[in-house]
Amino acid sequence: MKRYSRFLRLTTALMSLCAFHLSAYTAPAFSAKEDAKKKDVVVAKVNGSDIYLSDVKKLEKALPKQIVQASKDKTKLFDAVRSQLIDIKLVTENAKKSGIEKNAEVKAAIQQATEQVIIQAYLANEMKKFLTEKAVKEAYDKYVADFPKDKTEIKARHILVKEESTAKKLIKELQDGADFMKLARQHSIDKVSAAEGGSVGYFTDETMIPEFY
Repeated sequence: MKRYSRFLRLTTALMSLCAFHLSAYTAPAFSAKEDAKKKDVVVAKVNGSDIYLSDVKKLEKALPKQIVQASKDKTKLFDAVRSQLIDIKLVTENAKKSGIEKNAEVKAAIQQATEQVIIQAYLANEMKKFLTEKAVKEAYDKYVADFPKDKTEIKARHILVKEESTAKKLIKELQDGADFMKLARQHSIDKVSAAEGGSVGYFTDETMIPEFY
């Protein structure tokens, strides 16, 4: 049972790491520079391989906000994330020793993940060229300029019937105090709006159907 629980924990850790990598590498830079690593703090060692403070912080950022907010003890959260990274290192080493990387399906999955990271990084880099502060401001100014000055919207309802005599009869009933929505449900041949008590949505003066005036 303990072995199974550990397996589940390691599987969750690996899934979290995959999500972390795909989200973290959408920036133009694919990895931290070596000189930056030299200034980083080593928080754990696994068979000669270092785990840095920056690795822990990155994985923390990849965690759901609910988990981070619910973790009142930041020291315990740090220890849990570091432990997760240690587990990932150990599983990765064991996986490599097993030769799983030579498996055709695994190779294909690695290739697909690599291509996805490259595409995400490329698109992020290209978007930065176009989404400048000036371009955003110009788009916003145009939106404001084109936005209708009169924002008033009117909710319209109708009762659609075939015969004029039926329409006149319903008008008389409404003048006598009948419930419009009830009559719409009972008599309108527009079944979609009838189900909503005759409602056909909201309109501005410019988009209102002339027949409704």
